[in-house]
Amino acid sequence: IFEVISERARQTRDPEAIGEAVRLALGPAISASLAIDGRLPVLTFEPAVEHALLESLRTGELGSFLALDPDTAERVALDVAARADEAEQRGEQPVLVCAAQIRPAVRRLVRSTAPRLPVLSYGELGPQLRLETVGVVSLRDYESV
Repeated sequence: IFEVISERARQTRDPEAIGEAVRLALGPAISASLAIDGRLPVLTFEPAVEHALLESLRTGELGSFLALDPDTAERVALDVAARADEAEQRGEQPVLVCAAQIRPAVRRLVRSTAPRLPVLSYGELGPQLRLETVGVVSLRDYESV
């Protein structure tokens, strides 16, 4: 951890970027701790939704955020929570997986609607895991992102 912090701190003073570098280094251990018998149930964004979220990404004083209108942000957060609830009702303990660039902002977005849902980046997924998609947040679930 200290080695990653030291190395990344030479490139940036952004605490979010340093934290994400540490998460990437620890990623396989993080994802393995959430798996059961090597199987990790995942929720994902439909590619068009993830692309729209990537395009809405902005950086502010308190880190990155998604510059979405309030209605769209609420629909995305509620849809993620609904997909997580559906998976939990089937006995799954899902994680939401998304691009590393938007992971911190997505976590902040869904924190109130899905507080127990871990949000991982693709780079944090260990190669030893069997991923099983248990839900997809789809663009057709809301009018526009």
